[in-house]
Amino acid sequence: MIEAICAKPMRWLAAAHSRLRHVSECAVPDIYKLVALLLCGPIFQTHNFLFKICYAAGVRRLLLLSADQGFLSIEHQALQADLNLIDLHLRKGGLQSLR
Repeated sequence: MIEAICAKPMRWLAAAHSRLRHVSECAVPDIYKLVALLLCGPIFQTHNFLFKICYAAGVRRLLLLSADQGFLSIEHQALQADLNLIDLHLRKGGLQSLR
């Protein structure tokens, strides 16, 4: 249910981020580029937050349905390490890591 609720806003945010990123790369006045660049960060972070909510809901559902939690635990740890690496990349690179 949570995945369905988050799916549409995630699509909107992805489209908005793509559009703003395009505005910052085309030939428009610099003030528009600055505004687009400043809006890209929060939009991406909101999209990333919704993705993490959906991911956590999916993992919770799998944990509840799975009889073999040992295998799932290994998979979860590997995927969690990937998400942590992405977060570290975002903190380290700031807006440059969005490209």
